[in-house]
Amino acid sequence: MNQTQLFEAALGITAPWYVQGVDFDAARRELTIAVDFVAGTRFSYPGVAGEHPVHDTQIKRLRHLNFFQHECFLEVRVPRVRLPDGSVRLVQPDWMGKLDGFTLLFEAFVLALCREMTFAAVARLVNLSWYRVKAICDRYVDLAVAATDLSGLTTVAIDETSCRRGHDYVSLVADMDARRVVFVTPGKDVPRVTMVVASIELESGGDKERTSWRVTDRHSRTERWRGCWRRKAHQWTRLRERSVWARRRWSAGAVMHCPCPLASGHGQRPPVSRRC
Repeated sequence: MNQTQLFEAALGITAPWYVQGVDFDAARRELTIAVDFVAGTRFSYPGVAGEHPVHDTQIKRLRHLNFFQHECFLEVRVPRVRLPDGSVRLVQPDWMGKLDGFTLLFEAFVLALCREMTFAAVARLVNLSWYRVKAICDRYVDLAVAATDLSGLTTVAIDETSCRRGHDYVSLVADMDARRVVFVTPGKDVPRVTMVVASIELESGGDKERTSWRVTDRHSRTERWRGCWRRKAHQWTRLRERSVWARRRWSAGAVMHCPCPLASGHGQRPPVSRRC
């Protein structure tokens, strides 16, 4: 097995594609792999029957997974085919990403990182701008939303949560049966919730009677919990002059014995041993 065959096997490139050459720049710490296709190959195009001749080609430079500690790029000669109606369309190989400039494996790697860390941290790790990382995530989120089937949605729950410091909120809608998030939008005001309801009903087939809604903000439903926290705030004011240790002991006891389901910080109701 020679050098080009080794890279073809590592990249998963199959006929009619092949590795034409490999260039390594030690100063820039970059590995560039040239990918071409066999001359005379006819390509199929999605939505059009048959295989079509190549009209011309374009050189695409795609970022791939790193080769050890060096950045790896694929320079692909991508064909444009002429369709029976006379139009010319670009044919993308299966391993090209959904966003221009990346391979499918690199985009999958970025998405896996974004599930565990911030966009800024991922951008520093893969040596990309914050905007490029966000563009990759936005592209796949749009594809996932377009492919989501809400026809079987019957029971949903809606609640808001803060997304950063201050009063920046996002509203979330979850499928209570499948236990998955189906809708996320910035804000928590009445017009925003109305838009969410209209969108969910439209996606689920327009049957307003079939979908039931459940409020998950328990603090707004029970006055006893609100009164509990008013008493806690008054007691806390009286403890301002005490030591830090006394305040910490009081806080721990308040959380342990408060009947509020959100007092424990985990959204579940702790056992009540005595009144607040």
